[in-house]
Amino acid sequence: ISNLPPINIDPERLTQAFINIMKNGMQAMGQGGTLCIETKSLKEGVEVIISDSGPGIPPEQMEKIFNYYYTTKEKGVGLGLPIAHRIIEAHGGQLKIESRVGSGTKVIVTLPV
Repeated sequence: ISNLPPINIDPERLTQAFINIMKNGMQAMGQGGTLCIETKSLKEGVEVIISDSGPGIPPEQMEKIFNYYYTTKEKGVGLGLPIAHRIIEAHGGQLKIESRVGSGTKVIVTLPV
């Protein structure tokens, strides 16, 4: 992490965004799997990649995952990803999700320097 450039953030809000993303990955994996967090220094910012070895997100759900109150979880409220998305955009960043059914999900957060 020491090779990453400094970025101007609200630590509490950004921490909440990352917790929401990681929580989704852990819940998707259920009783086991791997949650991986990588960081990369980019020319114009920092990239944080959070990937899980869960079941992946079906295409018909992908288009709805940033909608408030959309959830597939029995006890979920559907606010985790939309709030994370909003926090990251408020920081001038981007949140992208890549997922294939059967091979997990990768969340890519890019934050500007």
